[in-house]
Amino acid sequence: MSEEKCAGQGPKANHTAPSASTDELADAVKKAVADGIKAAVSDPETVGAFWASGLTQLQRGAQQQTGRFVLFSIKGIGSRALQFLLLGSIVYSLGGWTAVAKLWHTLWSGNS
Repeated sequence: MSEEKCAGQGPKANHTAPSASTDELADAVKKAVADGIKAAVSDPETVGAFWASGLTQLQRGAQQQTGRFVLFSIKGIGSRALQFLLLGSIVYSLGGWTAVAKLWHTLWSGNS
């Protein structure tokens, strides 16, 4: 046995190799993880908390996307309205209501 210094232990701490092989240890870890997952899934409280958290995250994402959509829609409509007001006042002074009506159809029926 070797004498090595380990954190929190004196200089004469004895360490021996584990008796289980690496494969046995890997199998034990797999079994422990599987047992933990089974226990968590079979507990109604844990399952409820899991799904509630997932739905909360889904709602937050949907709200952010909806907010972006609404803001970009408002921005687009506002931009066209501002164009119409600026150009409309110039067009009205030059051509009257007939010219303003043509401007309206050009701005609102054309592609953005």
